[in-house]
Amino acid sequence: MAVPSIFPPNSDARVMGIKGEMFFMKHCKDKGLKSRFTKNRMQRWDVTVREMKVDVKTIRTNYPPKSSYNVDLSSAQASLDSDIYAFVFYNEKNNKFTIAGALPRDDYLRKAILKREGETERDGSFTYACDTYIVKVSELKPIEEVIKTMVMP
Repeated sequence: MAVPSIFPPNSDARVMGIKGEMFFMKHCKDKGLKSRFTKNRMQRWDVTVREMKVDVKTIRTNYPPKSSYNVDLSSAQASLDSDIYAFVFYNEKNNKFTIAGALPRDDYLRKAILKREGETERDGSFTYACDTYIVKVSELKPIEEVIKTMVMP
């Protein structure tokens, strides 16, 4: 059974998440990777790519992803059920989705910095609302590279 997010998304965020998943799946198909949506929404991943379970995270922003940006995963959403975390940015200024990249779950958690609830950054203008694992966009890899390293030919 899925553990709910501590921040239940509003309907607009859910729709944006689904659109991000659809964009990710199309990207996979364009790269020649067999992919499909998860049939049971109680599972903790969104898309299956060559039998690997991928949890897709859509990040809303006003800018395209930069290598210095962080992608984040709340500790409540870090699932042992997922094989891969993938990140999609949605630029609200130009209504455009961009694939930031992906990492196998174990690599993500090994590279991640754990920010504790209440920690601040950006000179105190941002406070973490829960324990969160962050990784720089520069650490992410293209999904086709991640899949290639995880699936035997």
